[in-house]
Amino acid sequence: MRKLTVIRNKSNTARFSSMRVFAEDEENGNINLYGVKCRLLGTLKNGASATYEISEKSAEILFVGSSFSWKHDLPEGEEDVVLEGEVVSISGVGRAFAVKGDESQIEEVSQRIRSKNTKRSTLIRVLAILLVCAAVGITLFRVFRKNKPKDFTFGELTVTLDESFRTESVDVAHAPAIPEVYNSDYSMFVYEYPIIFYSGLEIITVKDFALHFIGSNSLECDGLKEENGLLYVEHEHYFEEYNDTQYYVSFFYKGNESFWMLDFSTHEPGAHRGEITERASTVRFAERAAIEAKDIIIEEFTITLNTGFELVSDEDDEYIYRDPDMVVYVYKMGPSGKEYGTDMMFPTMADYAQTIIEAWELECDGTKEKDGLTYCEYTYIYEDSSTLHFTSFFFKGEKNYWIVEFGTRSAGERRDEIFEYARSVRFTHAVAAIK
Repeated sequence: MRKLTVIRNKSNTARFSSMRVFAEDEENGNINLYGVKCRLLGTLKNGASATYEISEKSAEILFVGSSFSWKHDLPEGEEDVVLEGEVVSISGVGRAFAVKGDESQIEEVSQRIRSKNTKRSTLIRVLAILLVCAAVGITLFRVFRKNKPKDFTFGELTVTLDESFRTESVDVAHAPAIPEVYNSDYSMFVYEYPIIFYSGLEIITVKDFALHFIGSNSLECDGLKEENGLLYVEHEHYFEEYNDTQYYVSFFYKGNESFWMLDFSTHEPGAHRGEITERASTVRFAERAAIEAKDIIIEEFTITLNTGFELVSDEDDEYIYRDPDMVVYVYKMGPSGKEYGTDMMFPTMADYAQTIIEAWELECDGTKEKDGLTYCEYTYIYEDSSTLHFTSFFFKGEKNYWIVEFGTRSAGERRDEIFEYARSVRFTHAVAAIK
């Protein structure tokens, strides 16, 4: 084993407050990011640093934050490694943490994305001038010949376009490939944002994600819009080096594993608007695979969740797991006293729970009992006025008290499932690593 130290230099990125660090690990990885089997090393706040143990094998290190991830290739070796960097803005993509020395690749990503739009836009204009005399003939041709529909699939997402579209990708080292589908009229870029990226409880629905994306990328627009069940935003970007403006309509979706954005790009405002909306409405997702149970083991504590939950943070005795629609907090609290031959301050679980409710200032109706479980229910309001509803369970192990909180967007959502998870909690004397 060797040590990897990551230094995150402080920068003005209020919406990029937490960054997760993943390492490629074919043997022990439990998260799949862009086809790479990874394990979570930890979370870094703005201006912080941390040291992790990693294999001596060559590996990809992924830095995941607001809306885009950046990959750094780490060669095989025995020497300890230090990676220093900061969050930067990549034009056409968003913000990402980039390691010092990767600046040329960052600029390459930005230029590749910009040049694809602007060069194709210029070509379209030239062709339009050359073909203006044939406009009537082209119109008649389109009346009698319509391109056949054609499905394009990217991971779990499928969209129906037609046979006139071609597929390319902005594929640059150190960055995930960005698929592009285009014809002579407009382009469509496909962006995937795995739900595992967003451990923050405020991002659960597709609307949560869309608002977060608009804010984190500082899009100058008229806000999020909705039409026929589609969430979208309209914005534009001027590329000074090409003296060209691109106009975008960005549609947001939520699949089983990821949030998605389809970015339609034209060289005229409102061009092909009806057709673009029609294309966007054809998006559908593959059915979710059968979900099995798995044990989460943290020292003496074990809980059985389903395989849809992934670990997104484990700092300071606080463990966060989430699936697309629910977040689970596991807190390791103070000692229970059994190891000292006494039950200490709390004769019952209800007494302990009430103490926590008062200490955390939870607005609830007090403790409740069901199936031998002690719990409470409350609603948390975030700064942006969004809410999450929590069901919190209190447990006592051989060494420590434990609290497990289940958060959902709606009160009562997945209630039976939540209680089934809570009933699965048990304690052992053995100390085991987190699975």
